[in-house]
Amino acid sequence: MIDIAIRFHPVYSMFTLASLLDKTERFRLHVFISPPDYNDALVTWILANFDDVQIYQADYTTHHMAKMSLQFKRHWFRKDYPINKIVQMYTNVPIFLREIIGDQLPPNSWFKNIGAITSKNVFHNHGMFKSYYDILGIPSGFKTDFTFIIWNWEELKYKQDIDLFFKDGVLPNRKHINATDIDAYINGAREVALEKYFQSHEVSKMPTYMHGKLDPLLELDALGTLDTINYNIMLRKAYTLDIHPNILEKNYYNLQNGVQLATPWDLYTKLIDKIPVNMRDARLNEKLLIKAEKQKQSAGKLIKAGFSLGKI
Repeated sequence: MIDIAIRFHPVYSMFTLASLLDKTERFRLHVFISPPDYNDALVTWILANFDDVQIYQADYTTHHMAKMSLQFKRHWFRKDYPINKIVQMYTNVPIFLREIIGDQLPPNSWFKNIGAITSKNVFHNHGMFKSYYDILGIPSGFKTDFTFIIWNWEELKYKQDIDLFFKDGVLPNRKHINATDIDAYINGAREVALEKYFQSHEVSKMPTYMHGKLDPLLELDALGTLDTINYNIMLRKAYTLDIHPNILEKNYYNLQNGVQLATPWDLYTKLIDKIPVNMRDARLNEKLLIKAEKQKQSAGKLIKAGFSLGKI
């Protein structure tokens, strides 16, 4: 059993929740909801459909990973409650494509360090594509993606907050903030402090398949058609698929060609029927259905042409 923590986004997170409905392995779900997004009907549905759920008020709009992690840590540190070793924390809107544990999640013994992270640059160590970042003015190398972290609770719970979450190891506005003023304390957490800690301490780096996302190169149409289609296939085999809401919202013809072809839109449309009718967004669903159909038509033509030319 593992713990999964998500930040709730109105409309978009319903796809995350829908993707978890049919999982057969046990997990504990932690949902962080900001006050403006709280909805009694939503919370009632979540509690009715998941066996083990915790709901949190998350009153912040920036540095979500740092603040969610600190809030989680402060909430559970001294409680007599069996938090599992593996705590997956997401701040975007992932959908789960595989069983929660299954044969894709590394075993507990692999999680020896405080956390496991992924890079925003999927091709940061690719033989050829890694050079494209600098050429196109994108910061190259391994860049920590703060939309997904797997924490090792056995290590996290004993680490000093000030070392992990506060810039330069100093609480902001020290005269006014202390550990008893919990909201202000949590709002002082910064991802730049987490980044500094990860750079100076050993953390695990997850395999690419653990976090399926769009590489920045796709948004600049820097990859060829065959590589883009292969990227689509790779995302379909991922543990989670995590596409930013801005991309989900855009109309098909307002997207770059690379994004159009690389994103497996049908993996989202398959989840629509699992979302309660009164919680669906017809406008967004129509966009996703159109994008899935357009991609099917375009990819079919490209693959057919590629075979004819001997390119695919």
